[in-house]
Amino acid sequence: MNRYKAGQLFCIICIAVFMLFQFKQPSDSKKNFGDVVQKTIEKIDVSQFEQQDNLAMKRFLSLNPEEYENIIYYKDIDALKSREFVIVKFKNSKQASYFKLNIENRIENQINVFDGYAQDQADLLKEAVIDIQSNYALYVVLENAKEVDNAFLLAL
Repeated sequence: MNRYKAGQLFCIICIAVFMLFQFKQPSDSKKNFGDVVQKTIEKIDVSQFEQQDNLAMKRFLSLNPEEYENIIYYKDIDALKSREFVIVKFKNSKQASYFKLNIENRIENQINVFDGYAQDQADLLKEAVIDIQSNYALYVVLENAKEVDNAFLLAL
């Protein structure tokens, strides 16, 4: 009988630990947006990019920058390149799903544009990184996207 109760207790503990990890949300980063941007873009040669204004964010990303706490968008100065990146700090966690949906739409649309004449750019888009971490997110289309993502994670 003791083995039976010990087994039940073990199962209950396992379920409790599992549920704790399933429902635990990461805490918001308290890092300054400027510091996160600076540390993330250390891995990027920003001289090949142009910082986009609010109108460009609405036009290209279907995002209203005024709805976010902070957002920055860089796009390659060469219009024939798909390289771009966005770093955003959300006002609340509900914004993450809307951001992700719009960025996924952007990627899909850009793949369709580049697929016909610049396969290397379409392939680069297929390797794009969207990383949402509580109150921050990163979207990056670069040859070293994973390296930039690692810098982003370390900056948080």
